[in-house]
Amino acid sequence: MASASGSALAAPTTVRTSVHFTPLRGSSGGAAPSGLLEVDGLTLLLDCGWEPPFDVSVLEPLRGVAARVDAVLLSHGDLAHAGGL
Repeated sequence: MASASGSALAAPTTVRTSVHFTPLRGSSGGAAPSGLLEVDGLTLLLDCGWEPPFDVSVLEPLRGVAARVDAVLLSHGDLAHAGGL
């Protein structure tokens, strides 16, 4: 295959990407949102909210995944999205 300039082009390659989302909290409304996004072995914590009355038990779902988190992505800088950090 050649480009318009006559040089050879590489054949298209297929790139496979693994993407998995796991809601941790807030998926059914009412609670501060939090979830895990896993992309090709990279684990992102999406939001980590905590709101009054600051009940520690609502952070429990994060305990089991905290060691796997490579980075945190916050959608907002308020307590509802970043308070649990």
